[in-house]
Amino acid sequence: MFLAIFLLPARGECDMYSISDIARLSGITAFTLRYYEKIGVLPRPRRQGGKEAGIRQYDDSDLRLIRFIHGLKQTGIKLEDIMVFVKDGCLLAEQGETDFDVDGTLQKRIESKVQRDLI
Repeated sequence: MFLAIFLLPARGECDMYSISDIARLSGITAFTLRYYEKIGVLPRPRRQGGKEAGIRQYDDSDLRLIRFIHGLKQTGIKLEDIMVFVKDGCLLAEQGETDFDVDGTLQKRIESKVQRDLI
């Protein structure tokens, strides 16, 4: 079983990133990030100045979520299933956290995916 936990600096050490920064750091193109936002895989990011047309602004928690989604996608999981993972909550931790308790529902979905792939 494959489970990725991405470690980033603890809260309070948060940087802001543009969509091009996030694309470079995550390996997902800006076009794909916009598409994921449009279909609901990613929540809508904050915008500069709070305006709808403002520049997208992402923080470390956004980057962590995007990297997690990218990792799930690389395992062959469909976007529809990834949306369920995101809605249920992701297994992401900040530095200093030591309890990596895996949610039972999410664990069952991962095991089910692995079993389907073996068949």
